[in-house]
Amino acid sequence: MTPDQRAVAIQGLFGLLGLVAAVVGGIIAHSESSSWALAIFVAFIAMYLGSRFLPEVLTEPQRGRRFLFFGIPPLLAVGALIGVYELWGEWWLAMLIGFALGLVGWGISKAAFPGIWTEEERQEKSLLQRLGGGRTPDAGSGGGSGSSGWPTNR
Repeated sequence: MTPDQRAVAIQGLFGLLGLVAAVVGGIIAHSESSSWALAIFVAFIAMYLGSRFLPEVLTEPQRGRRFLFFGIPPLLAVGALIGVYELWGEWWLAMLIGFALGLVGWGISKAAFPGIWTEEERQEKSLLQRLGGGRTPDAGSGGGSGSSGWPTNR
């Protein structure tokens, strides 16, 4: 098994574990708080940590930098969730602000680690090309497809 195949297998396993963690975490969060907003937030964070954060940190070089790159968004999101809930006592508001600060965290990660961001974009584009038979969303044109390069239902 090549290192790339090994990394894909590990990421697939963690993807499944992330899904299980999301379902279980969401159920536990709802049963403890009776808040659907908290359940949704916990499910998303558990899925992200299990299927994206852990496999990226464990299978790629530059583990410390990747830990920070992938760790900043959930850290800000969870911090906002806790802070907003402590201030206003509303899970729905805490969830919305938590998600918003998580997105801000992605912007911070991209700005702080542009090399990792570029590599992630390249890997994603390569995966899309393999899955799409050589086409990417920005491929331009293709027989019977729209201007995006993806087939259309016309």
